[in-house]
Amino acid sequence: KQPANPCNNTNVINFINANGAAANAIASATGIPALFTLALSAAEVGFSPTNPVDTQNNNYFDLRLAPGANAATATSGWQGAGPCSSVGGSNYSAGWACFASANAFYTSGLSAYQSNGGVYGTAVLSVLNSDGGTYTMAAQAVSNAGFDPGNTNYGTQFQGALDALNSRLGCPGVTVTVH
Repeated sequence: KQPANPCNNTNVINFINANGAAANAIASATGIPALFTLALSAAEVGFSPTNPVDTQNNNYFDLRLAPGANAATATSGWQGAGPCSSVGGSNYSAGWACFASANAFYTSGLSAYQSNGGVYGTAVLSVLNSDGGTYTMAAQAVSNAGFDPGNTNYGTQFQGALDALNSRLGCPGVTVTVH
C-alpha cells in the first residue's frame, strides 16, 4: 500500500500559507524560528480554521485568561489582547484571551513569547541556544514554564504538529517560505 501523499493535506498547507509570513515576522522580532512558532500554534489550536478560539477570539496560541476572569473585560496580562467584548462582540469563547482580527496570528504569537515577563520566549531561546537543544525540548520547556502546566507530554504533542509542517513545507501548494 502506498503511503498517503502529504501534499494532499490542504488544511496544513493552507495553515502555512495563511500564517507563514506572520511567523517569519515573529522570528525577526524574537529570534524564535518561524517553524517553531507555526508548530506551537498548530499544537494549540490545530490546522483547521474551525477552532472557535482562533476564529472567534483571534487567538492562535490558546492563550488563556486567569481562572475566573471575565472574558468580556479581561486580558490577563497578554500583551496586545483586548477585552473580548470589544474584539468579537458577544461571539467569543470565554476563558481565552481575545485579539483584534488584523494581524491576529502575529499579535497573539508575539504575546505568547513576550507577555508575563517573556518567560515563554526565554524558555524557547534558552533551550534552542543550548548544545543539543531541539524544538521538541523547547516546547516542553514552554509547558514546564507554565504555558501548559503539568502536561509532561507537551513536547510529544508539539512534535506531531512539527512533523506535519515539515512534511509539507516543500509541497507545490505552499506559497510562503518559512525562515
